[in-house]
Amino acid sequence: MVGLSKTNVNSNFNTIQYAWYLRNDGICEIYESGTSRVILGAYSSGDLFKISIESNVVKYYRNNILIYTSTIVPTLPLLVDVSINSVNGTITNAKISNYYSGVFSAFATNAGTTPSFQWKLNGVNVGSNSAVYSNTSIAPDDVVTCVLTPSVSGCSASGNIASNSIVNKAIANLTGSDIVVRGTVATGTCPNVVSEDVVWNTASLQNVSATGNSLLKTQSNVNWNGGAASYNTVGNNGYIEFTASETNTYRMCGLSSSNVNSSYNTIQFAIYLIANGVYEVYESGSFIGSFGSYNSGDRFRVAVESNVVRYYRNNVVFYTSTITPTLPLLVDVSINSVNGTITNAKVVNTNAGTFTVTATNVGASPTYQWKVNGANVGSNTTTYVNTNLQLNDVVSCVVTPDASGCDTATYQSNLVTVLSSGNPIVAPITGNTNVCLGSSTQLTNATPGGTWTSSNLSIATVNATGLVTTLAAGTLQLPIRLLMVHVIAMLLQ
Repeated sequence: MVGLSKTNVNSNFNTIQYAWYLRNDGICEIYESGTSRVILGAYSSGDLFKISIESNVVKYYRNNILIYTSTIVPTLPLLVDVSINSVNGTITNAKISNYYSGVFSAFATNAGTTPSFQWKLNGVNVGSNSAVYSNTSIAPDDVVTCVLTPSVSGCSASGNIASNSIVNKAIANLTGSDIVVRGTVATGTCPNVVSEDVVWNTASLQNVSATGNSLLKTQSNVNWNGGAASYNTVGNNGYIEFTASETNTYRMCGLSSSNVNSSYNTIQFAIYLIANGVYEVYESGSFIGSFGSYNSGDRFRVAVESNVVRYYRNNVVFYTSTITPTLPLLVDVSINSVNGTITNAKVVNTNAGTFTVTATNVGASPTYQWKVNGANVGSNTTTYVNTNLQLNDVVSCVVTPDASGCDTATYQSNLVTVLSSGNPIVAPITGNTNVCLGSSTQLTNATPGGTWTSSNLSIATVNATGLVTTLAAGTLQLPIRLLMVHVIAMLLQ
């Protein structure tokens, strides 16, 4: 076992306060002060195990995936505590990671009364002959070490002792930081439609881990306490959509005006996926109806259409609610089963080209770099406006935190993708515009996704590929429609 404790009481496993237990049958468990908390299944050689303290909560990770969250509050600081049962058992490449303020201290035992210290930065001598070295300008991946010369009678300088290495790493994730881009919901004629990857509110996560816009319940089986809620909200004529990845767990996902708790009975409009492969609708904890079987890979949707809530499976409506929603609504989740998932959750809304970024715990003055299709746009502000976005354009924002004393990485927001554009750019239509009665002509257009239609079927018809067949003399409009209608004139003689 390896983990964290306030003190090293003895070499027994039962005094390790927070421990990973790697068994000789290939199964891993979590123990706390000698008590098994959860058996987690098989592990593999090369797996990376971590115990982290985040906002004074102890969390356990395997391969950077949250596996378990402790309910025991730690008394800090904690040291690494190990107990090994088997001969040839190993703990390999153990590392401690902490935030730092640019101050490093060297501790030496049995080195005499006045040892000397030579600090090094990337192997180059720095600092002074002191047990403390300060440098607030260290760059990412810089390495700090210290070479100690003991003051022991009879020992020469060849007895120098090199310390361990400290590598400065950019912060991969500021604790409790969330970054989300949302489109401003639009009304009126022909707005855009945009899809936002859901960003889960870190403070709302209960007994689940979030990976991107997906959720996994990690602990507390057979309890409706695997909760999460989104920063994204659904407005009128918007919806939440997610994928059912498995058919053998119990979970609910839907919409609520607020995140009351992690239980299913506070989700106002919920799709309930049952472990027997059946799906149902619940509203505020009340059973509404059962609607048949679902399959792995099915896509479920809860939509608000002209202020009416409708439920979809694979783009087909299966229930219309009689309860009027109070908008906007956030995504609200409750998962009962360990290993239950909500996969690839997206919020879709109308949008007129205005986007805002919200960033939490990123310092007083973070910087913002907006991007469209990966290219820099906009200015250093929390709002970006672009009324000329086109189909499949992707809007995002990169945030650089203002974390005093830290070398910080830049953080990428969720992605917002334009599903339809109210102002599409349509390529010119080519082909003959003067056609003899009884003949045909082929029109072409390079813009994908359009639909050919004729304004007067008694004069001419047009098929799905743009082939026009004349029937009578006259003049008509022959539009190709790609979201908005683009019109050309067709003269028949």
